[in-house]
Amino acid sequence: MNLSRVLDITQEVRESLMPIVNCDDYYFAVNLGILAGKRDFLHYDQWLVDRIKNIGTPFIKALLKYMKEHILSPI
Repeated sequence: MNLSRVLDITQEVRESLMPIVNCDDYYFAVNLGILAGKRDFLHYDQWLVDRIKNIGTPFIKALLKYMKEHILSPI
């Protein structure tokens, strides 16, 4: 199942997005949270600030991994 489909399911199942983007699998949460933000299902700027403040280094590492793989990788 791809990430886009997971996000679609969270829109069908009431109030399921936040528990999933707040899960302990930080890399998965970052991927889903950013996709949800792009689709305007999540205010990911505030979500990122909250997760960084509450979790710290492990979440930042997952965020940096996401950036390296999706933003900073050569075309």
